[in-house]
Amino acid sequence: MSMLERYGPLTDDPGAFRAACARPLPPVVRVNTLKTTVDRARQALDEVGIAHDRADWHPGLFRLPADQAGGNWPYSHGWLHGQEEVSAVPARVLDPDPGDRVFDPCAAPGSKTTQLAALMDDSGLLIANDSNLGRLSALRSNAERCGVSNVVVTKSDARNFSLKPYEGTPFDRV
Repeated sequence: MSMLERYGPLTDDPGAFRAACARPLPPVVRVNTLKTTVDRARQALDEVGIAHDRADWHPGLFRLPADQAGGNWPYSHGWLHGQEEVSAVPARVLDPDPGDRVFDPCAAPGSKTTQLAALMDDSGLLIANDSNLGRLSALRSNAERCGVSNVVVTKSDARNFSLKPYEGTPFDRV
């Protein structure tokens, strides 16, 4: 089933819907508050001459030129993490607290996982699970680059994830 067949009945203008889906998303980075502040990240982008516009709905998201999202020292040092703007919504809605136990069932490559860790002040327990072994290496790499230490990475089909090792420690958020 094509995307238009699946979602077309939900819209009044299928042509506009198709055009919106075909339009590339702008490159966005999220400030990793485990390693820096929004102001320091903005200053670093200014210092290296990278134009950026802050997203009006999220103080820690910056839209960048297409060729600059990951090619700069603030990104390499884990101050920034490439993340689609829409991908920053779920963690903000979930709104975990420091010390919570959180399960991220489809975690790779780690955009939402690293954002959750920052919202949790890198405390509590964050189970980052994915069923794709190849994508798990990206998850581990991103978590390490971003300085996340409260994460446990697991490989499982989330539909069959076993809570057995975590009995007595139910998740506060999923």
